[in-house]
Amino acid sequence: MASGEYSFIDLSVLEEVRGHFAAGDPMFLLTPDLERTIWANGPGARFLGHADVAAAMGSDAGLDPVMRRRIMAAPGYPEIGRDRQI
Repeated sequence: MASGEYSFIDLSVLEEVRGHFAAGDPMFLLTPDLERTIWANGPGARFLGHADVAAAMGSDAGLDPVMRRRIMAAPGYPEIGRDRQI
């Protein structure tokens, strides 16, 4: 998925996202370098330390070094694919 601005409608209609979105699971998309937040739902924004979705959009992802290394160590990173979650 290209980096840019996405509304919740753009993402919540995706089959891989819909169930988690409806369940209120924390969800967010980061740039491939894991530096910035492209999109987040409310729980995802809070997970990243933001008060709300608007504050999360375009902000520093704020991942600690351990989390960043674990994500980067995932097989196929940064092209994880649509059938896997991290």
